[in-house]
Amino acid sequence: MKTLLTLIFLATSLSTLAQDLMTHSERNTYVEQVAKDERRTLYIAGHDYVGSSITYPSLSDLDQYFSKEERYESYLDSDEIASVYRCFYAKACLVYHIGTSSEYWGGYGVEGAFVLLNIEMKNHSTFRHTIYSE
Repeated sequence: MKTLLTLIFLATSLSTLAQDLMTHSERNTYVEQVAKDERRTLYIAGHDYVGSSITYPSLSDLDQYFSKEERYESYLDSDEIASVYRCFYAKACLVYHIGTSSEYWGGYGVEGAFVLLNIEMKNHSTFRHTIYSE
């Protein structure tokens, strides 16, 4: 009887934990809102022709992105890169990359933002950097 009660308690706990995680649809909606906020920030700052794209990078994408062979205007620091990898390997965290492009006073720029989405706490942190500007 004690074993049966333990199994029921475990099943209930796992079911509650699974319900607390964000669904695929909730994750997509959340990250799309973050991308919208990134675009809004650029529009408010006076940028024109603002666009964005969202990707879900693989481990090889991250390794290539952070390799010294890639050329960027500004890089993430080592603590930020470590946070991206920690999130990538964590069960309750997903890494997304939002790329934004825009024009400003005749110049063109592309920025990147790594979004670390905690699907259990339903919050995120963002690390931004400049990929290209002219």
